[in-house]
Amino acid sequence: MNTLRLKKRRDTLFFGEIIADYFRACGRENPNGLEAMGEEWMGLYLTQLLPSSIKKLSPAFVVSNFLGPVWQDMGVMGNISAEDHDGTVTIHTEYEGMTELVGKNSFMPGFYKGVLGTLTGKKHSVKAKQSKGSCEYVLEPLNEPFTANPRPKAKYDALNMPPEWKGFTLREAMRQGIIKLSPENRLMFRGHVVYPIEGTMIHIMGAHGIALGKVPAISKKFFSSFVDPTASDEKKLVFLKTLLQIMGWGAPKIALAEDSITLRLDCPFHGLQSGEDNWNFFSRMVLGFIHTIRPKYSIKSVSSNPRTLIIKYA
Repeated sequence: MNTLRLKKRRDTLFFGEIIADYFRACGRENPNGLEAMGEEWMGLYLTQLLPSSIKKLSPAFVVSNFLGPVWQDMGVMGNISAEDHDGTVTIHTEYEGMTELVGKNSFMPGFYKGVLGTLTGKKHSVKAKQSKGSCEYVLEPLNEPFTANPRPKAKYDALNMPPEWKGFTLREAMRQGIIKLSPENRLMFRGHVVYPIEGTMIHIMGAHGIALGKVPAISKKFFSSFVDPTASDEKKLVFLKTLLQIMGWGAPKIALAEDSITLRLDCPFHGLQSGEDNWNFFSRMVLGFIHTIRPKYSIKSVSSNPRTLIIKYA
């Protein structure tokens, strides 16, 4: 039985298809950068949130018996196992959610490089064999130290203290069947998979800046598949507000004016990175939804403090 309990963290839900289409764009533009994002995310995530007692165990054992079951419980992959041969770790997976959606990609090799780097303190090279049904990753240690410098845990927790939600919540959405659990243990919204993602990844994508110009179109295409084109602007924005809240992105308020739309997000999700939060990806993803209402709008301003994010579109 899996007994691992990661340290307290705030997870948010993100639409798998938006992330997958974005990763495809990154893979075409800068596959090495996409790999680096996966490595950086897991390095920050596990350095800060994995109990120190677990890090002392064999990396292959940790992946097979602790991390793997957590990822399975979250619905992000099927079976996973790891073997260690004289320091070279081979990881076998089945039905990786992201690889099922994207196909061959460099994000998941980077993901496992970050895992092994955190567990061993060394950088790794990786050779990957990927298919939508199964994958194999062979990771060999390099003679280079692996380091990650996350925010202090107390600061991360304070920034991400969830508010007392008023209005529609994820629990209510699941009770009403708006978000459902599939037989494969995946959360679904109107037939589309949503993944629980610790929000640091969204800030990393914004900071790396790869293919960000493609994000609004990717987002608009996705949201257009289930946003009612005949609904009023007000009803569409109520729908956006509901999504923002049940996905755990923050407590939203949206102001519709004749020549602008302003999103205020109280208690937005903050990342583990030591630098400033980066809202470049998130603001462009929301812009894609805004384009279902006002297709010529762009981002006019983004301002934030620890408790509030304000984005103006016009």
